[in-house]
Formats: sequence, C-alpha cells, structure tokens
Amino acid sequence: MKQTNFSRTVSVILGTVLLLLTMLSALSGCGQKPDDTTSTTTTGTQGDAATTANTATDTEAVTTTAPSHGIPELDYTGKTVTILGWKDADFDEFNADTQTGDLFNDAKYTRNLKIEEEFGVDLVYDRSINGNVDNAGTFISHITNSLNADAHDFDIIAGYSQTMCTLSSTGMLYNLLDTTYLDFETAWWPQNMLEEFTIANKLCICSGDIAPTTLYMLYGMFYNKDMIEEFKLEDPHQLVVNNQWTQEKFFELCAGTYADLNGDAQKNLGDRFGYMTGTLHLDPWFYSIGAKIVENDESGSLIISPTLTSEKTVSTIEALQKLLFASSDALLSDNVASATPTFHLEAFAANQVLFTTEAAYRAIQYFNTEGLTYGVLPMPKYNAEQEEFVSLLRNTVTLFAIPFNTKDPDMISAIMQAYAFYGKQEIVPAVFEQTLKLKYSDTELDAQMYDIIRSSLTFDIGRFYAKVLIGQGDFRTSVSQNTGGWASKMRALEKPLTKSLSTLEEAFSNMK
Repeated sequence: MKQTNFSRTVSVILGTVLLLLTMLSALSGCGQKPDDTTSTTTTGTQGDAATTANTATDTEAVTTTAPSHGIPELDYTGKTVTILGWKDADFDEFNADTQTGDLFNDAKYTRNLKIEEEFGVDLVYDRSINGNVDNAGTFISHITNSLNADAHDFDIIAGYSQTMCTLSSTGMLYNLLDTTYLDFETAWWPQNMLEEFTIANKLCICSGDIAPTTLYMLYGMFYNKDMIEEFKLEDPHQLVVNNQWTQEKFFELCAGTYADLNGDAQKNLGDRFGYMTGTLHLDPWFYSIGAKIVENDESGSLIISPTLTSEKTVSTIEALQKLLFASSDALLSDNVASATPTFHLEAFAANQVLFTTEAAYRAIQYFNTEGLTYGVLPMPKYNAEQEEFVSLLRNTVTLFAIPFNTKDPDMISAIMQAYAFYGKQEIVPAVFEQTLKLKYSDTELDAQMYDIIRSSLTFDIGRFYAKVLIGQGDFRTSVSQNTGGWASKMRALEKPLTKSLSTLEEAFSNMK
C-alpha cells in the first residue's frame, strides 16, 4: 500500500494526536491492567460490510491502552513485502488505497498503514491468480514454478483454505514454528486451529485475526423473526440461553410451516418452507454434534475420528433426511434443477423460509432487504446433554504461509505477527463488533449469538486437507441423496483414509 508524502505527513500528525490522547487516558486510568482486547470501542452510526461503501459518520472513538504485539523495535526501511492472495476470493481482504468511510475498507487501510510506518516496509499485494476450489491447481502451479525457479516473487502466501492445505503437503512452505517473531500463544491466533494444523511437529499454515474471512465466513442458522411470531413459536434466542436449542427442537419448529404459495399442488421453489439451504451448507450439521473426520490420538498421530461413524452421526443423517424428504417442510434448493446456488438466500430474503444455514457474509449480501427481520443462532446441539455448541467456517477462509525459500524469515514473521495483531486491533472491531454484532443484529441477544458462534469454532484436518485425503462431501451427499448405510460406507473408506493420513504425516516428517 504505497502512501504519498502528504498522506504520511497527515498520518504522523494524527498519530501524534492519538499518542497524546492515549497518554492522557493512561494517566487517568492508572492502576488498570490492559487486556488482550482491541483498543478501540466505537458507538454511533455503523458502516457497511465488505461489499457496501456507506459512510460511517457520527462515530465516537474511545482509545485505551493498547496491548503489545511482542515484537521489538525493528527497522526494515526500504524493504518491500509482497503478499500473494487469491484473485477469486469473495472480496479483497488485503488492500485499501484510501480511506472511504466504509468500516472494513478503513480498517484495512489503518492496519496496513500502521505496519508500513512501524517497520518502514512497503506492502504490495498481488491478487492476479485464481485459487479457489476450482482453481487450486493453477494457484499451486504458479507458486511451485516460482519457487523452483528461486524467483522470490512473493514473501507471504494467502490463499483458499483447501488450496493452501494441499500446498503445505508439497514441502514448499516454511515451518512457522521455526520463525523468530510468530508467537502463536498470543490472543490473535486461535489455539485449536493451530493445534489441528500442526502435523509431525511442523506448522506450515495459519489463520486467525490475520484473515477477515475468519469473521465473514462464520456459519450460522438464520431465522425469520416475523414467521416465528406468525406461527406463535418459541423464541429461538431464549432456547439457546435455556439450553433447549437442540436438533429435536429445531425439527419441532419446522413442522407444519409448509404452504403451497404458488398453488401448483407441488413442493417446489415457489412455496414456503420451515428450512431451506443448499447441499454444501449441510456440513455444519455434521460438526455441530461434535463429530470430526480426523483427530489426534494420545501420541499426536493422525487417526480416523471414532465420531465419524458414531450413533449421533447416523441419527443426524436420518433426521435430516426425514425432514427433507418425508415431509413438505424443508427443501434442498439445489436438488431442484431450475434453482440457482443462491436461491435459498433469495427465498429467505423474500420471507418464504423460516430457517436457513449460511455464512455471515452471505447474510450481509442478501438479507439487508426491506420487510425482512431476521436473527442468527448457532447450529443446534445434538441434545441438551451436549456441553457446548459447535460452529464451523465455510471453506472460503484464507490461510497464510511463508514460502520455504524466504530470504528473511525474521522480517516476514514480524510482519505476519503484526498483521494478525493489527487485524485484532482494527479488523475485528470493524467487522465483528460494529458490523455483524451491531449493524446487522437487531437485539443484544443477536450479538451474543455471534459471540457463541465465534467462540465455538471447530477445525478438522479431514475437512481442510480433503483434497489430499478422501474428500469431505460424504455426509452432505448421503443426506442430499437420501441414501442409507452410512456406517458401512465409512468402514469401506477406513483403509484408504488411514493410508492417506500416514502419507500426509510422512510428507511433513520429511520436510526440512
């Protein structure tokens, strides 16, 4: 992000003013212990999300003592740090050339500016290569060709989750545990994700507050508040609070909601439903019960999770099949030939669906419509005996890495640590606190639901490394095709999956 002399001068002046304010705040708050929360609390009119550029005005900022990122004073003046991102992501997580008044844009701008001014570097972003699930080969080939030529075209790689996991198995990435300044004990790195991604004592990919997609791609269960009142149903938020938000309660609320709105005497896209989503978005049901494909044994080795073929998993598949195919109250929109991938979102926005499963980013895109009042929930528990809710990210989340041939791992690790730190300081308040929890939440309970979702995320190597293991679509396929025999299908995959896990561990063990 290149800055003009004028903008840098303005930034210095503003920085001086903020420093003085911070000193005054510190003097007035002597004896208070700083924590690992963000340093800015904002109230007033809230700006829009990544796809909307409304101006955030009448905003009052209160600055408190900021926690340290733990990096000593370093001077890399004149150095350029190039970040290779994936072009076909839903939005640009990285660059913001100017301040526009949009919360997300300006948070990116501030994050980048602070890093550039603190370390003297120039951040350059390259999003010229597609890299999503359909273009993983293109992205990986671009990287391997560059590294094999020792070209040093980029210093940090930031790509689609499964693409990056596949890349990490090739030996082309640096072991992040060997870096000087990446401190994964700090609050801006989710510990359970890092534990999952550590294979054979090596960690080659990471994410967390460094990536805005870990906020925007939170899966939730969205519900229509007006339909809850129309059918005189129990308040879903109170069900969560009272530990009654379970699969059984969800199916009970969906029952009897179907209406043949288009009058053609057929269950189809023009009707009203209790639940509608796309096949892809059935995945959160599998993880919501605490199931996984892969886990670690006591020695740290990768094994097939016993939960994969558990009674809870089989029961969940059968219950979803009953709702979708033995009743009129639910529909998988992509099981209908004429449906678009976003039809469930459009139907929900048109007040034709009581519940839908999607990511927060899609809700921002589609649900900000006149006449729709909606809330968000975590996925229901399997039953009331389940101790915690379990939530999931869409696969369209960004993972970060350092190429194995980096010339200056100290500098790059410092920039990545600062990138995550200022992500927590700037991006999290703008996206999570001010956008998801305030602008797009009607009540305090809506905001609390996002806290529950974010704090209950699960990460599964079997999902992220699907392309080098056996894939991840078996659960959703079994549900959407209304087929039985789940346990026998999984037993048939036991041998090839065990072999794939062994091969993956061996690949990491052999990395230098």
